[in-house]
Amino acid sequence: MFYVIERPGNSLSNIPLMGNPKTKELLLFLTALIFSVALMFAFIEFPALLDSVLQEKVSFPGFDQGTDEFAAYKTDLYISALHLRWIGYGSLALVLLLIAIGFATRKSGVAWAGAFVLFLPVFGQFALSMFFLAGLGMLRVLWLPFSDVNISLLQLGDVIYLPHKALLWFFGLFGRQAHPFLTYAYMAAGSFFFVWGVFVWFKTRSGKEKVATKWIYTFSRHPQYLGWIIWSYGLMLFSAGINDMKKSWSIPSSLPWLLATMIIIGICFMEEIKMQEENEEAYMLYRQKAPFLFPVPTWLGRIIKFPMLLAIGKGYPEKPGEAIRVVLLYTALLVLPSFLWVDFTPQKTQPMAVQEYFAHHPAAIDSLILEIKKPQDRRQLYLHFERLRAIGQPAASALIGLLEDTNPDVREFAAYALGQLKAEQAAAPLSILLQDTELRPSKAAAEALGQIGSEKAVAPLLNALADSPNPGLRHSIHMALGNTGSPEAWEALVKGLEDEVWYARRSALQALNKIAPQRSAPFLIWALEDEHVALRREAVFLILQQKPPEAIDALKTAIDDEDFETRFYARQALRMIEEGV
Repeated sequence: MFYVIERPGNSLSNIPLMGNPKTKELLLFLTALIFSVALMFAFIEFPALLDSVLQEKVSFPGFDQGTDEFAAYKTDLYISALHLRWIGYGSLALVLLLIAIGFATRKSGVAWAGAFVLFLPVFGQFALSMFFLAGLGMLRVLWLPFSDVNISLLQLGDVIYLPHKALLWFFGLFGRQAHPFLTYAYMAAGSFFFVWGVFVWFKTRSGKEKVATKWIYTFSRHPQYLGWIIWSYGLMLFSAGINDMKKSWSIPSSLPWLLATMIIIGICFMEEIKMQEENEEAYMLYRQKAPFLFPVPTWLGRIIKFPMLLAIGKGYPEKPGEAIRVVLLYTALLVLPSFLWVDFTPQKTQPMAVQEYFAHHPAAIDSLILEIKKPQDRRQLYLHFERLRAIGQPAASALIGLLEDTNPDVREFAAYALGQLKAEQAAAPLSILLQDTELRPSKAAAEALGQIGSEKAVAPLLNALADSPNPGLRHSIHMALGNTGSPEAWEALVKGLEDEVWYARRSALQALNKIAPQRSAPFLIWALEDEHVALRREAVFLILQQKPPEAIDALKTAIDDEDFETRFYARQALRMIEEGV
């Protein structure tokens, strides 16, 4: 993995204090630790820093979060306007070329260039909770060739989740939810292997030996790579259930991680070919004693090696061409099983089998209600409500009953669930919940009424809007009124454009556009001059949707806006209106 050029008279033994073996080992360990921490930190922090610079210094445009069709349209327009699709296909081709050149010329450094480029978008998806690449979808352009065909293609590495699921099942036998613990354990173990491997390699290079064969190298011929693979696996799983990242043309994680891992394994093969040529006898003896990446039982090792024996007739590749064939073969073997469970047609409804089961087993609903009433954190409570919501309409009566629970979190989640179910019978109790003394339940009630879309909800929403001093609730009510589509809300929403809080003004503008798009055009033009950048962005996006000719003059002014995103989409809207697109 590493290459060192040693100069005569400059060995570690000539450095003061290095004559003491313990001092030497301590300094080598500290060096290995600093190197490892710096590398892992840079791998996460550098893209986050780049994102910060692009967002704050250059006003790089943001991306949609996959919330609706218009958000997807905005992103597609951005991709087309900057020709990112061509850049994506070209980038992918360049990376594959770099990897092929690295393998063909046996220069692992060149192959690493390709692997590093692949890793950028991979970790952009992995480290959601660390805000890694948050919003910087530009680097994920590399995966456009896959998502253009079908976004589910990027799930074809889902076989990688099987070991983790097996461990979850094992701990589940003892009533333990081990996901958080396991993700931390993977990252800790990977970091340990990486640091230890670097330390032993440094120690070997500081001596007279040419091949590292001691300590951790007796358990793995490539401990640094093994550590990196395990660490990245834990980092990927650590953030798998978090959905708070900007997801412009969002990519699943499994295939990117699998491809990057197979690239690393290919690099390991290339390094072994080089080591075999330079230290033939010594390395051959070492390879017979130490496993490739990690120790496995003999019977399992034979199974793993069987496809390689069929492909090249030997237990390890000795030429670059053989290494490429082996990597491609094992990649295909790992991808193929995923075809058994990857669904290329996303399901938008709950399976009827679930709803039918609970419809005929009301006691199961009662057991969920009992779980909901137990003291617990919001995350666990949310999961219980997700199960209840999945039942469908049979659970509506139980959810309505929970609107009067003493726990405000229960009232809030019950309201959200009723809105998602569009339970019209809940309109009256939700209207009462609008007056809740707690903010979150009242906001949830407003949003639920908007999702249900009942005309009966309009009057209670208007009354709550007139009485509410809280801008957050006013924002939710504006959105709810827009979802009802009621003309009765028009006057109140126009008044909402004068709200002192920007996000309440924005929600009023969005609601006006939903109720009567053509009638709202003058208000969109007016909002292009609002003092808050978020409102100007929203206005130009809505103009993009409508393309009203009367907005041309305002758009010509907006192309000089101080905000890059407003300027960018104003240009696109102006071009499309003038060209009649």
